Amino acid sequence: MLRRVILSLALVVLTAHAVSGIGAVHAVQPDPPPGMIDTFVRLDSVYIPVLALASEGRTDHARLAVVRLKHVWTRFYSRYSNAYSDDAWRDALAKAGRHVAEGTNYLQRGEPQEAHVALEPVRDLLRQARLDQGIDYFPDRLTAFHDPMEAIVLATKGRSALSDADVAELRALLVRAYQRWSDVVTATFDADRFGFSPERATRLTRLMRQESEALGNLRAALDSGDKAAVLAAGPKLKPPFAQAYKLFGDFEGLEEKQG
Repeated sequence: MLRRVILSLALVVLTAHAVSGIGAVHAVQPDPPPGMIDTFVRLDSVYIPVLALASEGRTDHARLAVVRLKHVWTRFYSRYSNAYSDDAWRDALAKAGRHVAEGTNYLQRGEPQEAHVALEPVRDLLRQARLDQGIDYFPDRLTAFHDPMEAIVLATKGRSALSDADVAELRALLVRAYQRWSDVVTATFDADRFGFSPERATRLTRLMRQESEALGNLRAALDSGDKAAVLAAGPKLKPPFAQAYKLFGDFEGLEEKQG
């Protein structure tokens, strides 16, 4: 069996002026019900392909993938919707289920981008539900990083110029991104639990290193005051992150449909 992999802090240099309040604090709670974490892993493995394929506009491919998602989601919801007594848990799962249904309907109508938008909140809803219960689940750390990363990409991609106010906003977003990213790279990653082969675990580490480098390049551009370099560096945060996130998806059986 694979041994647990420690994702080293050496992947990214977090200097004092770049980050304050490193990492997220996860409350200590009783262990989740038996089998729940493995079910979350399986759920993500079928959710991520739908999200990715819809984003790429591959409607037919995403339709195949969403059949698996609906099946796994139904089983998950039936088993765990009442696993915790508080209303927030049940409400989060109910909302996530509505988003799964909405995304499925968009795909059936041949609207993959709308499906992607409808499905995106599922990971955020489940992340918050797990966080509320003190469940430390590695992909949630990636989801938390996604928000400031995506905001940086949207603020720089396709732009021809930046104002001083834009630069100030990007500096604030970068601080948040570093905070969230430090929570990823300092985590203990259980490769066995996620079914990662040594090769896939190595690829994850390599992509995380690339993400760390992209963050460092953006910080250097901001520190230099070179707005053109900032515009060039911002969009480069997304590719390594997206590829790393997709590693948690199971594309088996969809490969022949991916072209």
